[in-house]
Amino acid sequence: MKVAYHFDSRHHALGTAYGFNIQAVIFWELLRQPSIRVNSKVFVGDLLLHNLASDKESTETGYIKTISAEKYLALLEEWLMPTGPVWFRVHPELKEAAISSVIYVMCFEALDYESARELHARLERLDWYLGAMEVDDSSQVHWYVYSAALMPVYRVWHPGASVFWDGISEDSKDEGRRQFLEGCGFTPVIFESLNGRYTIFDSYYDYEHATRIALWKRRTGNLLGFIADDVVSRLSDVAPELGDKLYAALKAFDKAETGEELAQMVTSCRRVFEYVADRLFPPVSDSSTDHNLGSNKHKNRLLAYAARQRASDKETALVSVSIEVWASQINKLCELGNKGVHAEVLRSEARRCLLRTVLLLDDIVAFQARPFEVKGHVDSEATRELLLRWLRDETA
Repeated sequence: MKVAYHFDSRHHALGTAYGFNIQAVIFWELLRQPSIRVNSKVFVGDLLLHNLASDKESTETGYIKTISAEKYLALLEEWLMPTGPVWFRVHPELKEAAISSVIYVMCFEALDYESARELHARLERLDWYLGAMEVDDSSQVHWYVYSAALMPVYRVWHPGASVFWDGISEDSKDEGRRQFLEGCGFTPVIFESLNGRYTIFDSYYDYEHATRIALWKRRTGNLLGFIADDVVSRLSDVAPELGDKLYAALKAFDKAETGEELAQMVTSCRRVFEYVADRLFPPVSDSSTDHNLGSNKHKNRLLAYAARQRASDKETALVSVSIEVWASQINKLCELGNKGVHAEVLRSEARRCLLRTVLLLDDIVAFQARPFEVKGHVDSEATRELLLRWLRDETA
Protein backbone atom coordinates (compact mmCIF):
# COMPACT_ATOMS: atom_id res chain seq x y z
CA MET A 1 0.00 0.00 0.00
CA LYS A 2 0.99 3.64 -0.41
CA VAL A 3 1.90 5.15 2.97
CA ALA A 4 2.85 8.68 4.05
CA TYR A 5 4.80 9.48 7.24
CA HIS A 6 4.41 12.97 8.72
CA PHE A 7 6.82 15.12 10.73
CA ASP A 8 6.77 18.52 12.42
CA SER A 9 9.47 20.34 10.46
CA ARG A 10 9.60 23.24 12.94
CA HIS A 11 10.63 21.08 15.87
CA HIS A 12 13.82 22.50 17.43
CA ALA A 13 15.61 19.11 17.29
CA LEU A 14 15.56 19.02 13.47
CA GLY A 15 17.30 22.28 12.64
CA THR A 16 17.09 24.00 9.27
CA ALA A 17 18.02 20.90 7.23
CA TYR A 18 14.96 19.10 8.54
CA GLY A 19 14.40 17.13 5.33
CA PHE A 20 17.77 15.37 5.34
CA ASN A 21 17.65 14.86 9.10
CA ILE A 22 14.27 13.11 8.86
CA GLN A 23 15.34 11.03 5.86
CA ALA A 24 18.49 9.90 7.66
CA VAL A 25 16.49 8.56 10.61
CA ILE A 26 14.02 6.68 8.39
CA PHE A 27 16.75 5.19 6.20
CA TRP A 28 18.64 4.09 9.29
CA GLU A 29 15.55 2.17 10.42
CA LEU A 30 15.01 0.63 6.99
CA LEU A 31 18.54 -0.68 6.75
CA ARG A 32 18.84 -2.03 10.27
CA GLN A 33 15.46 -3.64 10.83
CA PRO A 34 15.11 -6.92 8.87
CA SER A 35 11.39 -6.98 9.66
CA ILE A 36 10.90 -3.84 7.51
CA ARG A 37 10.98 -4.86 3.85
CA VAL A 38 10.97 -2.09 1.25
CA ASN A 39 11.24 -1.92 -2.52
CA SER A 40 9.60 1.39 -3.29
CA LYS A 41 9.82 4.85 -4.78
CA VAL A 42 10.04 7.57 -2.13
CA PHE A 43 8.34 10.96 -2.52
CA VAL A 44 9.29 13.82 -0.21
CA GLY A 45 8.27 17.41 0.49
CA ASP A 46 6.03 19.65 2.58
CA LEU A 47 2.30 19.03 2.92
CA LEU A 48 0.84 21.79 0.69
CA LEU A 49 -2.74 21.52 1.81
CA HIS A 50 -3.09 25.30 1.97
CA ASN A 51 -2.63 25.53 -1.83
CA LEU A 52 -6.01 23.84 -2.31
CA ALA A 53 -7.66 26.41 -0.05
CA SER A 54 -6.34 29.42 -1.97
CA ASP A 55 -8.70 31.85 -3.68
CA LYS A 56 -7.87 34.65 -6.12
CA GLU A 57 -9.04 38.11 -5.26
CA SER A 58 -9.06 40.94 -7.75
CA THR A 59 -7.24 44.17 -6.87
CA GLU A 60 -6.45 47.36 -8.75
CA THR A 61 -3.01 46.02 -9.58
CA GLY A 62 -4.01 42.44 -10.44
CA TYR A 63 -4.80 39.37 -8.35
CA ILE A 64 -3.71 38.22 -4.93
CA LYS A 65 -4.08 34.80 -3.34
CA THR A 66 -5.95 34.47 -0.08
CA ILE A 67 -6.64 31.36 1.98
CA SER A 68 -10.24 30.67 2.87
CA ALA A 69 -10.42 29.49 6.50
CA GLU A 70 -13.73 27.73 5.87
CA LYS A 71 -12.39 25.88 2.83
CA TYR A 72 -9.19 24.98 4.66
CA LEU A 73 -11.07 23.39 7.58
CA ALA A 74 -13.20 21.39 5.13
CA LEU A 75 -10.04 20.19 3.37
CA LEU A 76 -8.53 19.19 6.71
CA GLU A 77 -11.51 16.93 7.42
CA GLU A 78 -11.40 15.37 3.95
CA TRP A 79 -7.64 14.83 4.27
CA LEU A 80 -7.92 13.10 7.65
CA MET A 81 -11.09 11.16 6.74
CA PRO A 82 -11.08 10.24 3.02
CA THR A 83 -14.02 8.40 1.50
CA GLY A 84 -12.18 5.11 1.06
CA PRO A 85 -11.15 3.00 4.06
CA VAL A 86 -7.49 3.65 4.91
CA TRP A 87 -5.02 2.49 7.53
CA PHE A 88 -3.72 5.30 9.71
CA ARG A 89 -1.87 5.83 12.96
CA VAL A 90 -1.83 9.60 13.45
CA HIS A 91 -1.12 11.63 16.56
CA PRO A 92 -3.70 14.11 17.88
CA GLU A 93 -1.20 16.88 17.14
CA LEU A 94 -1.30 16.23 13.38
CA LYS A 95 -4.38 18.35 12.70
CA GLU A 96 -3.07 21.20 14.84
CA ALA A 97 0.32 21.02 13.09
CA ALA A 98 -1.43 21.27 9.72
CA ILE A 99 -2.81 24.63 10.87
CA SER A 100 0.08 26.12 12.81
CA SER A 101 3.24 24.45 11.50
CA VAL A 102 4.83 22.99 8.38
CA ILE A 103 4.41 19.25 7.99
CA TYR A 104 7.16 17.36 6.19
CA VAL A 105 6.16 14.13 4.44
CA MET A 106 7.98 11.02 3.29
CA CYS A 107 5.66 8.90 1.16
CA PHE A 108 6.42 5.30 0.13
CA GLU A 109 4.65 4.16 -3.01
CA ALA A 110 4.62 0.46 -2.03
CA LEU A 111 4.83 -0.97 1.49
CA ASP A 112 3.30 -4.15 2.83
CA TYR A 113 1.08 -3.75 5.87
CA GLU A 114 3.49 -5.31 8.37
CA SER A 115 6.42 -3.15 7.23
CA ALA A 116 4.29 0.01 7.34
CA ARG A 117 3.18 -0.79 10.86
CA GLU A 118 6.69 -1.71 12.02
CA LEU A 119 8.21 1.50 10.64
CA HIS A 120 5.51 3.51 12.40
CA ALA A 121 6.29 1.74 15.67
CA ARG A 122 9.99 2.53 15.28
CA LEU A 123 9.26 6.22 14.70
CA GLU A 124 6.92 6.56 17.67
CA ARG A 125 9.81 7.40 20.02
CA LEU A 126 10.51 10.67 18.14
CA ASP A 127 9.00 13.89 19.52
CA TRP A 128 8.74 15.37 16.04
CA TYR A 129 6.91 12.40 14.48
CA LEU A 130 3.19 13.02 13.81
CA GLY A 131 2.00 9.67 12.47
CA ALA A 132 1.40 7.57 9.36
CA MET A 133 -1.49 7.36 6.92
CA GLU A 134 -2.32 5.15 3.96
CA VAL A 135 -2.77 7.28 0.84
CA ASP A 136 -6.11 7.03 -0.96
CA ASP A 137 -5.55 8.39 -4.47
CA SER A 138 -9.29 8.21 -5.16
CA SER A 139 -9.51 11.21 -2.81
CA GLN A 140 -8.70 14.38 -4.73
CA VAL A 141 -7.15 15.92 -1.61
CA HIS A 142 -4.90 12.90 -1.03
CA TRP A 143 -3.91 12.76 -4.69
CA TYR A 144 -2.89 16.42 -4.67
CA VAL A 145 -0.93 16.58 -1.41
CA TYR A 146 0.81 13.19 -1.72
CA SER A 147 0.98 12.31 -5.42
CA ALA A 148 1.00 15.63 -7.25
CA ALA A 149 2.76 17.97 -4.81
CA LEU A 150 5.53 15.73 -3.45
CA MET A 151 8.76 15.15 -5.39
CA PRO A 152 9.88 11.67 -6.52
CA VAL A 153 13.44 11.64 -5.17
CA TYR A 154 14.54 8.09 -4.35
CA ARG A 155 13.91 4.44 -4.92
CA VAL A 156 15.05 2.23 -2.03
CA TRP A 157 15.53 -1.51 -1.90
CA HIS A 158 17.57 -3.49 0.56
CA PRO A 159 20.48 -2.92 0.48
CA GLY A 160 20.66 -0.54 -2.50
CA ALA A 161 19.01 2.71 -3.56
CA SER A 162 18.55 5.07 -6.52
CA VAL A 163 18.52 8.84 -6.84
CA PHE A 164 16.09 9.98 -9.53
CA TRP A 165 17.03 12.44 -12.28
CA ASP A 166 14.87 13.79 -15.11
CA GLY A 167 16.62 11.83 -17.88
CA ILE A 168 17.13 14.99 -19.94
CA SER A 169 19.79 17.14 -18.33
CA GLU A 170 22.86 15.67 -16.66
CA ASP A 171 22.75 18.69 -14.35
CA SER A 172 19.65 17.20 -12.71
CA LYS A 173 21.77 14.40 -11.23
CA ASP A 174 22.11 15.37 -7.59
CA GLU A 175 25.50 14.08 -6.49
CA GLY A 176 24.89 15.38 -2.97
CA ARG A 177 21.84 13.13 -2.56
CA ARG A 178 23.78 10.16 -3.89
CA GLN A 179 26.55 10.71 -1.34
CA PHE A 180 23.93 11.21 1.36
CA LEU A 181 22.43 7.75 0.64
CA GLU A 182 25.88 6.18 0.68
CA GLY A 183 26.49 7.82 4.04
CA CYS A 184 23.25 6.31 5.32
CA GLY A 185 24.56 2.85 4.44
CA PHE A 186 22.93 2.00 1.10
CA THR A 187 25.05 0.12 -1.40
CA PRO A 188 25.07 0.39 -4.32
CA VAL A 189 23.62 3.85 -4.90
CA ILE A 190 22.91 4.68 -8.55
CA PHE A 191 21.22 7.38 -10.59
CA GLU A 192 17.90 6.34 -12.14
CA SER A 193 16.21 8.25 -14.95
CA LEU A 194 12.50 9.11 -14.66
CA ASN A 195 12.26 9.67 -18.43
CA GLY A 196 9.50 12.24 -18.13
CA ARG A 197 7.48 10.39 -15.51
CA TYR A 198 5.58 12.60 -13.03
CA THR A 199 5.76 15.66 -15.31
CA ILE A 200 3.20 17.49 -17.48
CA PHE A 201 4.40 15.32 -20.35
CA ASP A 202 3.35 12.10 -18.59
CA SER A 203 0.06 10.85 -20.09
CA TYR A 204 -0.75 8.88 -16.96
CA TYR A 205 0.02 11.54 -14.36
CA ASP A 206 -3.43 12.84 -13.44
CA TYR A 207 -6.14 12.38 -10.87
CA GLU A 208 -8.41 10.29 -13.12
CA HIS A 209 -5.72 7.68 -13.77
CA ALA A 210 -4.70 7.64 -10.10
CA THR A 211 -8.34 7.03 -9.12
CA ARG A 212 -8.63 4.03 -11.42
CA ILE A 213 -5.47 2.50 -9.97
CA ALA A 214 -6.59 3.14 -6.38
CA LEU A 215 -10.00 1.55 -6.99
CA TRP A 216 -8.39 -1.40 -8.79
CA LYS A 217 -6.08 -2.06 -5.85
CA ARG A 218 -8.95 -1.87 -3.37
CA ARG A 219 -11.16 -4.17 -5.43
CA THR A 220 -8.37 -6.65 -6.11
CA GLY A 221 -7.53 -6.78 -2.42
CA ASN A 222 -11.16 -7.67 -1.72
CA LEU A 223 -11.08 -10.41 -4.36
CA LEU A 224 -7.90 -11.95 -2.95
CA GLY A 225 -9.36 -11.75 0.53
CA PHE A 226 -12.47 -13.58 -0.66
CA ILE A 227 -10.35 -16.34 -2.23
CA ALA A 228 -8.44 -16.89 1.00
CA ASP A 229 -11.66 -16.91 3.02
CA ASP A 230 -13.43 -19.27 0.62
CA VAL A 231 -10.52 -21.73 0.53
CA VAL A 232 -10.31 -22.04 4.31
CA SER A 233 -14.07 -22.02 4.90
CA ARG A 234 -14.83 -24.76 2.36
CA LEU A 235 -11.77 -26.99 2.61
CA SER A 236 -11.72 -26.93 6.41
CA ASP A 237 -14.81 -29.16 6.40
CA VAL A 238 -12.87 -32.03 4.89
CA ALA A 239 -9.41 -30.91 6.05
CA PRO A 240 -9.91 -29.44 9.55
CA GLU A 241 -6.18 -28.85 10.18
CA LEU A 242 -5.83 -26.64 7.08
CA GLY A 243 -6.21 -23.34 8.94
CA ASP A 244 -3.46 -24.21 11.42
CA LYS A 245 -1.12 -25.36 8.65
CA LEU A 246 -1.64 -22.20 6.58
CA TYR A 247 -1.16 -20.07 9.68
CA ALA A 248 2.09 -21.90 10.46
CA ALA A 249 3.37 -21.20 6.93
CA LEU A 250 2.45 -17.51 7.17
CA LYS A 251 4.03 -17.16 10.62
CA ALA A 252 7.21 -18.84 9.36
CA PHE A 253 7.33 -16.38 6.45
CA ASP A 254 6.87 -13.34 8.71
CA LYS A 255 9.65 -14.41 11.07
CA ALA A 256 12.13 -15.76 8.50
CA GLU A 257 15.39 -13.82 8.22
CA THR A 258 17.69 -16.32 6.49
CA GLY A 259 17.49 -18.41 3.33
CA GLU A 260 17.35 -21.57 5.42
CA GLU A 261 14.35 -20.27 7.41
CA LEU A 262 12.55 -19.34 4.21
CA ALA A 263 13.23 -22.82 2.83
CA GLN A 264 11.56 -24.22 5.96
CA MET A 265 8.55 -22.03 5.26
CA VAL A 266 8.41 -23.43 1.71
CA THR A 267 8.40 -26.92 3.20
CA SER A 268 5.36 -25.87 5.24
CA CYS A 269 3.60 -25.00 1.97
CA ARG A 270 4.42 -28.43 0.61
CA ARG A 271 2.93 -30.04 3.72
CA VAL A 272 -0.29 -28.07 3.19
CA PHE A 273 -0.52 -29.47 -0.33
CA GLU A 274 0.21 -33.02 0.79
CA TYR A 275 -2.27 -32.83 3.67
CA VAL A 276 -5.10 -31.65 1.39
CA ALA A 277 -4.28 -34.40 -1.13
CA ASP A 278 -4.45 -37.03 1.62
CA ARG A 279 -7.84 -35.73 2.81
CA LEU A 280 -9.43 -35.45 -0.63
CA PHE A 281 -8.04 -38.61 -2.23
CA PRO A 282 -6.38 -40.99 0.25
CA PRO A 283 -3.58 -43.26 -1.05
CA VAL A 284 -4.61 -46.32 -3.06
CA SER A 285 -2.26 -49.29 -2.67
CA ASP A 286 -3.55 -51.28 -5.64
CA SER A 287 -4.74 -48.99 -8.41
CA SER A 288 -6.31 -50.14 -11.65
CA THR A 289 -5.27 -46.93 -13.41
CA ASP A 290 -2.06 -46.25 -15.30
CA HIS A 291 -0.95 -43.76 -12.64
CA ASN A 292 0.53 -44.62 -9.29
CA LEU A 293 -1.84 -43.38 -6.55
CA GLY A 294 0.35 -44.40 -3.63
CA SER A 295 1.11 -42.46 -0.46
CA ASN A 296 3.91 -40.34 -1.96
CA LYS A 297 2.09 -39.53 -5.24
CA HIS A 298 0.16 -36.47 -4.11
CA LYS A 299 0.03 -34.84 -7.53
CA ASN A 300 -1.38 -37.96 -9.17
CA ARG A 301 -4.03 -38.30 -6.49
CA LEU A 302 -5.14 -34.66 -6.79
CA LEU A 303 -5.43 -35.03 -10.55
CA ALA A 304 -7.41 -38.24 -10.04
CA TYR A 305 -9.67 -36.33 -7.64
CA ALA A 306 -10.17 -33.58 -10.25
CA ALA A 307 -10.99 -36.14 -12.94
CA ARG A 308 -13.51 -37.79 -10.62
CA GLN A 309 -15.36 -34.51 -10.05
CA ARG A 310 -17.45 -32.53 -12.49
CA ALA A 311 -14.45 -31.01 -14.33
CA SER A 312 -13.77 -31.54 -18.02
CA ASP A 313 -10.45 -32.85 -19.28
CA LYS A 314 -9.47 -29.29 -20.20
CA GLU A 315 -10.07 -28.01 -16.67
CA THR A 316 -8.14 -30.93 -15.23
CA ALA A 317 -5.24 -30.07 -17.54
CA LEU A 318 -5.26 -26.47 -16.24
CA VAL A 319 -4.95 -27.70 -12.66
CA SER A 320 -2.16 -30.02 -13.78
CA VAL A 321 -0.26 -26.99 -15.10
CA SER A 322 -0.89 -25.15 -11.80
CA ILE A 323 0.48 -28.08 -9.83
CA GLU A 324 3.53 -28.41 -12.10
CA VAL A 325 4.40 -24.71 -11.75
CA TRP A 326 3.83 -24.81 -8.00
CA ALA A 327 5.90 -27.98 -7.53
CA SER A 328 8.73 -26.57 -9.66
CA GLN A 329 8.84 -23.41 -7.54
CA ILE A 330 8.80 -25.45 -4.32
CA ASN A 331 11.80 -27.50 -5.47
CA LYS A 332 13.67 -24.41 -6.65
CA LEU A 333 13.18 -22.53 -3.38
CA CYS A 334 14.21 -25.49 -1.25
CA GLU A 335 17.43 -25.76 -3.27
CA LEU A 336 18.14 -22.03 -2.93
CA GLY A 337 17.52 -22.15 0.80
CA ASN A 338 19.84 -25.11 1.25
CA LYS A 339 22.55 -23.27 -0.68
CA GLY A 340 22.25 -20.31 1.70
CA VAL A 341 21.11 -17.80 -0.91
CA HIS A 342 20.62 -14.32 0.56
CA ALA A 343 17.30 -14.06 2.37
CA GLU A 344 16.24 -10.87 0.60
CA VAL A 345 16.61 -12.57 -2.79
CA LEU A 346 14.65 -15.58 -1.64
CA ARG A 347 11.91 -13.68 0.20
CA SER A 348 10.11 -12.34 -2.85
CA GLU A 349 9.98 -15.85 -4.33
CA ALA A 350 8.79 -17.31 -1.03
CA ARG A 351 5.98 -14.75 -0.89
CA ARG A 352 4.84 -15.81 -4.35
CA CYS A 353 5.02 -19.43 -3.26
CA LEU A 354 2.73 -18.75 -0.31
CA LEU A 355 0.22 -16.92 -2.50
CA ARG A 356 0.43 -19.59 -5.19
CA THR A 357 -0.35 -22.24 -2.58
CA VAL A 358 -3.62 -20.45 -1.74
CA LEU A 359 -4.47 -20.03 -5.45
CA LEU A 360 -3.75 -23.73 -6.07
CA LEU A 361 -6.10 -24.65 -3.23
CA ASP A 362 -8.70 -22.39 -4.87
CA ASP A 363 -8.27 -24.34 -8.14
CA ILE A 364 -8.87 -27.57 -6.22
CA VAL A 365 -11.96 -26.19 -4.47
CA ALA A 366 -13.40 -25.19 -7.86
CA PHE A 367 -13.87 -28.87 -8.76
CA GLN A 368 -16.29 -29.44 -5.90
CA ALA A 369 -19.81 -28.39 -6.88
CA ARG A 370 -21.39 -29.60 -3.65
CA PRO A 371 -20.15 -28.86 -0.13
CA PHE A 372 -17.29 -31.02 1.12
CA GLU A 373 -18.13 -33.76 3.56
CA VAL A 374 -17.62 -32.56 7.11
CA LYS A 375 -14.90 -34.61 8.77
CA GLY A 376 -14.43 -33.34 12.30
CA HIS A 377 -11.34 -33.94 14.38
CA VAL A 378 -12.74 -35.08 17.71
CA ASP A 379 -10.52 -34.70 20.75
CA SER A 380 -10.79 -38.21 22.23
CA GLU A 381 -9.16 -37.25 25.52
CA ALA A 382 -11.57 -34.37 26.07
CA THR A 383 -14.49 -36.64 25.16
CA ARG A 384 -13.32 -39.24 27.65
CA GLU A 385 -12.99 -36.66 30.43
CA LEU A 386 -16.47 -35.31 29.69
CA LEU A 387 -17.95 -38.84 29.76
CA LEU A 388 -16.25 -39.69 33.07
CA ARG A 389 -17.50 -36.44 34.60
CA TRP A 390 -21.04 -37.22 33.46
CA LEU A 391 -20.85 -40.75 34.96
CA ARG A 392 -19.58 -39.36 38.27
CA ASP A 393 -22.46 -36.89 38.39
CA GLU A 394 -24.99 -39.63 37.60
CA THR A 395 -23.73 -41.95 40.34
CA ALA A 396 -23.30 -39.26 42.98
